[in-house]
Amino acid sequence: MAIGNEPAAADLIALEQLFARNVVKGDAASLETLVDDDWMIIGPEGNVITKSAFLDVVRSGALTHSTMELGETRVRVYGDTAIVTARAVTTGTYQGRPFTTRERSTDVFVRQHGHWKYVLTQLTTIAEK
Repeated sequence: MAIGNEPAAADLIALEQLFARNVVKGDAASLETLVDDDWMIIGPEGNVITKSAFLDVVRSGALTHSTMELGETRVRVYGDTAIVTARAVTTGTYQGRPFTTRERSTDVFVRQHGHWKYVLTQLTTIAEK
C-alpha cells in the first residue's frame, strides 16, 4: 500500500528488497551505499546501532543472515521524506548463535540529490502468542 507519490513508492519498495538481498549476501560495501552516513538502527531493546557498528559486524562475519523476508509493506511519501513499514522475518547467526526474528520495521528515508537514502531504522519485536 502506498500513500503519496506512486513512482517514489515503487522505488522505495525496490530499495527495501535490494537492502534485504544485500544483507543476506553479506555485502557490506553495497549496503553502505544505501544508507546515509548518520543512519542508525534502534533495536527492539532500545539499543542504538550506528552505521559503522552494523557494517563492521557484517564485514567480520559475526552477523550473517540466511533469510530476510518482508511483507505487509506500507509506503508513505512526504515530499523528500518517506516512511516504509513492513513485517520482517529474518534468520541467521550472530556470533555463532542462530536466531530467528519476527519484527515490525520502520525505515525513514530522505531523498538527497535524486536518490533515496536510509536515515533511520526502528525495529519492534512481534510478541509470540
